[in-house]
Amino acid sequence: MEDRNLVETNTSSCPTRHGAPLTFSYYQALERFEQCALGLQDSSYFTVLFVATFRRHFVPLVVSKKRSRRNTSRSFVCKKHWHVLWVEIVRTDGLKGRRGRLPSKPKSPQESPPSPPVSLITALVRAHVDTCPDIPNLDYSQFQMAKSEDITGSHGRGEHVRSFYNILLQSLDVLRAWADKIPGFSDLPKEDQDLLFQSASLELFVLKAAYRVQPNDEKIIFENGQVFHRLQCISTFGDWINSIVEFGLSLHRMALDISSLACMSALAMITMRHGLRAPEKMEELQTKVIDCLRDHCTYNAEAQRKPHFFSRILAKITELRTLSRDGLQCMTEVAKYDEAMAVQPPSMIQSFISNQLPF
Repeated sequence: MEDRNLVETNTSSCPTRHGAPLTFSYYQALERFEQCALGLQDSSYFTVLFVATFRRHFVPLVVSKKRSRRNTSRSFVCKKHWHVLWVEIVRTDGLKGRRGRLPSKPKSPQESPPSPPVSLITALVRAHVDTCPDIPNLDYSQFQMAKSEDITGSHGRGEHVRSFYNILLQSLDVLRAWADKIPGFSDLPKEDQDLLFQSASLELFVLKAAYRVQPNDEKIIFENGQVFHRLQCISTFGDWINSIVEFGLSLHRMALDISSLACMSALAMITMRHGLRAPEKMEELQTKVIDCLRDHCTYNAEAQRKPHFFSRILAKITELRTLSRDGLQCMTEVAKYDEAMAVQPPSMIQSFISNQLPF
């Protein structure tokens, strides 16, 4: 009894609820709990016991009580029912600040508001980034720094021709995956999609490879991730590779950013071609891309510092037409030069050579 009196809390000054004090000593609370658990007192389903806590703040303990037999051992009941206690939250005017306020209950999950639609220029940039070669994982397995005549003599003409065709075909596969990611392109008729891509495939091949050209660097990074020295490409690409490098250096001098490149690539493909079944749909998509590029050149801080940036980009698209014709001439010369050899051009290359490429 003496120990019990030592730990009892003075409840005379404590707030009351329905005439009962809100605080109990440890032993008073334990005794009340045992009586409730045994059904000796307070037959309500929930019984709230208030225990004094640090600095006179109070944490209520809620007891989920089930009816028990009256002759059940008191110690057994305490052990049996103690695990059903949980802490409820007390909020009073006296509990202020983080020290006096317990964590709030988790709120019911609410539906997040719908995300804003992705802008066209963002989608174009994402399509470019998703399909461009991963710089840390470039393929240098065939890269050699040597003179063109040494490379040609050491490996043979046939191997270089096969490598030339593989670069083109694999790059075209990547570019087709890029085209399918352009918003609105899949809404065009399937025949128009094939026509637009086939017509612009060499232009896109030139543009993507040229954009990765860096000053004072002889590396050529193709769309399939393979890296070659410029001199390695001379035996098959001929002067076409030099034209690609010069075009890339001109883009570098323009300081062409990735957003402008993404729009430029889309406009190179989405343009009027002979034989389109739904030219009005193509023109609608083309207008959206042009407006997107114009807004970027008008309102972007970096683009504003570049005089006539919008018109210069459109002029570069025109240059791509000439470079694609140079590529077609290059493929024709490679096929004619190797007619007597066992290297036959793939069907897609043959379709280009047979002048089925509409401009």
